[in-house]
Amino acid sequence: MSAASTNDPYLERLQHVYVAVVSDALDALGLRHQVMAPRVRPLYPEARIVGRAHPIHFRPAERIPSQAEYHYMEIEAMDSLLPGEVYVGTLGDAPPCALFGELFSTCAQARGATGAVIDGPVRDSGMIIAKPYPVFATAFCAADAAGRAEAIAHNVPITCGGVLVHPGDYILAEYDGVVVIPHQHIEAVLQPAEEKVQGENTVRAELAAGEKMRTVFERHGIL
Repeated sequence: MSAASTNDPYLERLQHVYVAVVSDALDALGLRHQVMAPRVRPLYPEARIVGRAHPIHFRPAERIPSQAEYHYMEIEAMDSLLPGEVYVGTLGDAPPCALFGELFSTCAQARGATGAVIDGPVRDSGMIIAKPYPVFATAFCAADAAGRAEAIAHNVPITCGGVLVHPGDYILAEYDGVVVIPHQHIEAVLQPAEEKVQGENTVRAELAAGEKMRTVFERHGIL
């Protein structure tokens, strides 16, 4: 499945909500494990991603690849990225190495991909930040993935940051973290998230005007 498109109306609506209210809406549906582990952090504070997941399945490498095999599946995954998609990968049990770098970010950006979320290290971080291109990762590591981690499939379900990610799931990432919205639940999540943004705007104004928090909470049920 690969349904990303910059014309997807849900991507536009996601631009106007934020991670916390989306997490609350998922909780209300009983989907309480959709926020990635706090170790997955943005390379720079302003980084923000809205898009649909294009997951890449990595495993520990069994050997150092030949030149013909070198990064074969990663290259195929990069060349398959569509506008509005997010590159998602997990290092797992592989030795420490970078799963994403500056040339990958250049390719992804040119193809219209909206960012990368990596449960593992990246490299060339200074050049990625200078672009800037929104990348979330757990660490930095100069070591190449070749001979350490290998991609064996892409656009398949994976676990990233402790969350199961299917192809086409919606990704919203910002300084507070990364949330994954199962694509089949997007409308059921977005509508209450949008309503809560409006409610929080009202609550914020009342608190700023000096009203007591208990009074405001009893009135709106929002904190």
